[in-house]
Amino acid sequence: MVGRFAGRERELAAIVRGARGSAAAVVLAGPTGVGKSRLAARGPAELGRYGWSTDTVRGTSSARDTPHRALAHLLPAVMPADVINPLRWAVDQMVPAGQRRRALLVDDAHQLDAASAAVLSHLVEKRRATVLASVRTAEPTPDAIASLWRGDRAEQIELGALSVEETAHTVRGALRGVIEPATPELLAQARTSYSEAAGLRGHYLDSQNAARAALDSIDSWRDAVPVDCRTAAHELDGLRAVGG
Repeated sequence: MVGRFAGRERELAAIVRGARGSAAAVVLAGPTGVGKSRLAARGPAELGRYGWSTDTVRGTSSARDTPHRALAHLLPAVMPADVINPLRWAVDQMVPAGQRRRALLVDDAHQLDAASAAVLSHLVEKRRATVLASVRTAEPTPDAIASLWRGDRAEQIELGALSVEETAHTVRGALRGVIEPATPELLAQARTSYSEAAGLRGHYLDSQNAARAALDSIDSWRDAVPVDCRTAAHELDGLRAVGG
């Protein structure tokens, strides 16, 4: 049957095959706008047909500096004071011992905070669950996540834009009819433009977050220095405002 994932049947089959096989993780890698998140999300739905349970974890640039932020909905609010091994504790909370057929969908894994990335890497290393992750190529990725595909623990699937032929196949299936010959080419061009725009938007948001962090650092510095120095800083700001 042709559906909204027409053209991605091979990749979807590879995700399911890897998760049900020997791979401890399956990583979808590709540029912005090629459908990584939507395809990755289809994986748990397919695995559910085989009795798997799944949870979703999302990395965001705004929470990248907050430890365990991506896993907050899967962990207790407070870690007991007598915990000696935080990684093992976190994994035990997320996936109780003895549980089988468990998968975690990790969307935008390149934006995970370091603590969450370490927990997921430990979970994969101990094979307590299978991780299905999407990552954007050409973006910095936490070392704990990047290490998944450096060794033999993960199967990596490179995802590119649909070809003109695959686009035509998808549109014909969705419309259940004949389309104009130029339509697939126009849609492919539109997808490329969208991917480029989405990439620029991502870089813009990252720049905004970096600017906010820099301003927060400046404010923290001003609160920490002696009063005389803070007064001088405020006066300097005033001179800059007057000078334009």
